[in-house]
Amino acid sequence: CQENYHLKYIPESEYQPEEILSWHEPHINAILDVAQETLQRCINDMKLPCTLLRKSKAVGTVPKPNVRIFREQLDECVLATQHSLVSYLQSPLGKQHSLPF
Repeated sequence: CQENYHLKYIPESEYQPEEILSWHEPHINAILDVAQETLQRCINDMKLPCTLLRKSKAVGTVPKPNVRIFREQLDECVLATQHSLVSYLQSPLGKQHSLPF
């Protein structure tokens, strides 16, 4: 028996919960914009040797090859981003985009 180990595309509607499927793209982008702006500020302020990666529903940092980022630096990025997101979601505009993060 020869098995097929190739990747297969699965539509989001088959694996994502209904709650996530109901999110609106402008709301997702507004929250990701806040996270991206904060992470970019952290990268610049701490002079981190990494790049920013943005996907359709996520944003994050990627260290450059052969570079080690210390846990404390990553913790600072996470805490700063969390603070920015909480502040945004508590603002009048953010309350319209009440998505979990």
